[in-house]
Amino acid sequence: FIVSFIFTVRDLNLVFEWLFFSFMVIIFSAILFPLIVWYTNKKYIETLKYIIGGISFGSIAAVFAYFLNTLINIFLQSFTGFEMGVILIFIIAPIIEEFLKVTGIYILAERKRFNDIFDGIATGFSIGCGFALLENFFFIITRIPFFSFEILIFRTFYNTLAHASFSTFGGIIIGKNKE
Repeated sequence: FIVSFIFTVRDLNLVFEWLFFSFMVIIFSAILFPLIVWYTNKKYIETLKYIIGGISFGSIAAVFAYFLNTLINIFLQSFTGFEMGVILIFIIAPIIEEFLKVTGIYILAERKRFNDIFDGIATGFSIGCGFALLENFFFIITRIPFFSFEILIFRTFYNTLAHASFSTFGGIIIGKNKE
């Protein structure tokens, strides 16, 4: 038996309060998770720079992915005549998103101090968290005025950690090649 806390808000003040609360939870998780990864091996002080750069690049990659996915959806819809949402969600979007995130790892790996697998792990993880940060913002904003606490928690933890984990695999490969 699952109780859902989906509610519709008609009061504008409550909308802003919910958005503020949602954004704080999303920002907190997207910054906290990479810092935990960094703290597990804090002898690498330069890795903190990769985490900050990774969160920034991941957010930029999310914007590019949003526009590329939208353009591809418009193109496929005009070409086929019907909505291609399922194909976009399960086939095209993951390829675009992972390509953009791994590109960020590769760009940051060109620095001299990026020299081992832990740098790859920290960078990939933080790029994934930065990507999820903006993706979660987009998701919450597009759901106004319907809010769900369960969806917020799901997006904050599962989505953030999923993007971070997928990007970490790319970081491991690039970090291993730098050793």
